[in-house]
Amino acid sequence: MVIHVPKNYRHFIESNDETWDAQKSIVDSLEKFHPRKIELFLPNEYYGLDLIVKKFIDQDQKAPLKFGLPHGVELGDATFGNVYGFRTNLSTLTYNNAIGLRNIIFHKVRGRRILAEHPFLILIDMMTSLGLLANKKKRNATLFFPAHRDSTHDFINKNYDEEICMRLVLLRPKEGEIDISLPLLDIELGRHQIYEDFGFNVVTSGHRNDGKFLSRFANLVTSYSQIASTEIGSHMIYTAALGCAPVFWDFGMPSVQQADTDQSIADPYLIDPTMNLLFQPGKRLDISHSRSLLGSNGSPIRRDFWHYLQESSIRRDRYSFIELEGNTKKLTLPQSIRRPIVKIIKSGFTINSSKK
Repeated sequence: MVIHVPKNYRHFIESNDETWDAQKSIVDSLEKFHPRKIELFLPNEYYGLDLIVKKFIDQDQKAPLKFGLPHGVELGDATFGNVYGFRTNLSTLTYNNAIGLRNIIFHKVRGRRILAEHPFLILIDMMTSLGLLANKKKRNATLFFPAHRDSTHDFINKNYDEEICMRLVLLRPKEGEIDISLPLLDIELGRHQIYEDFGFNVVTSGHRNDGKFLSRFANLVTSYSQIASTEIGSHMIYTAALGCAPVFWDFGMPSVQQADTDQSIADPYLIDPTMNLLFQPGKRLDISHSRSLLGSNGSPIRRDFWHYLQESSIRRDRYSFIELEGNTKKLTLPQSIRRPIVKIIKSGFTINSSKK
């Protein structure tokens, strides 16, 4: 049965049938997505996180949030991986208080750090209220997440995918059918062809600039009888928060975030010891622990709290601030100054002169 989704949710919530329709030709059916460039802190737009928050607080979708949303779960030292959540003078949220507050002290993060609930929990509540996650028929198969690679980095181990495939082939007699989940960035690089050549079906949640990414992710993982990964990452926490109890498979290969790319070797991402304990061979993540790591305190997500965050951040926007972009510094003016300047630039101006 196709469940009707109200029109005002359509731009970032996808139904289960739509998700599977998009998998018929993963290269052709998923659009090319570009940054919307609405947010002051651009990573807010990754995976449609900003759209989720704006819908929840009934904010104009074209008006930027005044705080930073780390786009992943904080698993450890912020020098790599989730560093994007800390390169701003805006207030930035943390979903894991112990790690988040340690990062602000160690890395001297500018701006306030605020303990909050991950927007993914809001999305789960939205989809649940619409009946999009209920009574789903499970595919008798495992959905496996390899480490992701994109245009910004490559694996030191050039045969990473082939080695993963050979290990998965050996698991087939025991685990049964195994599908592979890859982001669209990796599919554009042709990684899906390696897995398909080994006989695996490949599915995708799409591109990180797609506002429907997280709803498609939720639809995919809740449609499988088992979720597995050999990589420590936010995807495991998200999956567990949906009640899917993902399992960690240890293939004896280094975690790409820790030791398998040029960037991670030069600037290693150290997983917090308490987090490392969650990712032991054969261990399954449970829903209550994962939701606590996403900032849940067990009570319903409060709309007034998010309104407070936005209103307090708007007051801070009365002042200009400087953001780091690579090796350059970007001056961001307050809205009261920026809007008139932009209006003048867009409309253009002429200087009229006349002879007297």
